[in-house]
Amino acid sequence: DKEAGTILGALIFGLGADTTRAYAEFERVLEMDPDYPLALEIYSDQLQQAREFPRAIALMERYVKTYPDAPSGYESLGDLYEAVGENDRAMALYEEFREKYPNDPLVLNDMFTVAVRQRDFDAARGYTEEMLRLKPNDFVVRLRYSSQLANLSMWEGRFRAVDSRYRDMLTLARAERDSAQYFALAGAYSGYLDFIGDIDGAVAALRDAHPYAPPTSGMQYPSGAVSYRPELYEEMLPVYREAANRFKAAVPENLWPMADAVEDAMKAFAARDTAAIIEYYERTLARPEAGAVNVIVSWNLGKYQQLTGRYADAIPHLEDARLAGAGNVPTTSAQRYLDATYRLGACYEGLGRADEAREAYREVLRYWDDADIEVEPVRGSRAGLARLTS
Repeated sequence: DKEAGTILGALIFGLGADTTRAYAEFERVLEMDPDYPLALEIYSDQLQQAREFPRAIALMERYVKTYPDAPSGYESLGDLYEAVGENDRAMALYEEFREKYPNDPLVLNDMFTVAVRQRDFDAARGYTEEMLRLKPNDFVVRLRYSSQLANLSMWEGRFRAVDSRYRDMLTLARAERDSAQYFALAGAYSGYLDFIGDIDGAVAALRDAHPYAPPTSGMQYPSGAVSYRPELYEEMLPVYREAANRFKAAVPENLWPMADAVEDAMKAFAARDTAAIIEYYERTLARPEAGAVNVIVSWNLGKYQQLTGRYADAIPHLEDARLAGAGNVPTTSAQRYLDATYRLGACYEGLGRADEAREAYREVLRYWDDADIEVEPVRGSRAGLARLTS
């Protein structure tokens, strides 16, 4: 009865039918057994998704206290502490976990994340080096190691080193014949190349990734290429149509409009119609299936709103882009933080909020004033600060 009630509560919550009823099922189970582990874990997770962090934390603290030898509890509770900005409590918990399981490398990933949020890059580098030392031949660990060093290099303004890290990861994924990882990495590499101004390289990275795309992701190449180079629209149209057909063959019919929306976006980019581009991102953000991509969509939406002078509209989306996606926790992504902070500064300046604009521009230059590539956000922040302090 306890297991059945827990599963029923999870199903009700997952279907979005009635959260009150779902919570009632979990509470009923915990009345029967206050320490039932499955209910504690799943109920806490559902509360976290609903951003009810205090209740979620209370449940996971009970779980860790009752089951101190269960590794999953430490990671879940640590994630919750991070979600509410309690980095010191999260780090203390991870240290406790390391004492129990000194040869487990995964907790070092969590410690790396906390250290980056605390801007302690030396400590973060130590954690990722220790992670590799523990599992030097593990494919996932090696990928994570290179990914974390790439992110640290970007935080430190060493953009050229980021490029070599991406190449290392792509080589590793190819050697392992892991097509899913290769596709994801090539897409991320494309975004990085666009960020540093290498548009042709960004298109080439998407082209290289395209043969490895799963049926639901084949539209990334044609749509991304046209967003980078609008003049590629006619060339990319047949590639899009083939990918859209694969998408529709792989998903239920009610999701087919997603493919049609991508075609609309390609037309908008080809026509350089910023109003239509903004509308596309607004529609995407409103779709319930957007899920975890919401932060990225918010980033793009805020960017185009800022570029077109819709400063007040852009600010909440750019603020979202500086978050990790849960609670009010800052993102650890240097690229997203840098770009969104600069664009927030531009919005504040456009609205006449000079003090906030100066603060944002100074935050960019605090980390990237001496970057080895002067990307647009650094160049723009330097110029903006000069305008506001002259």
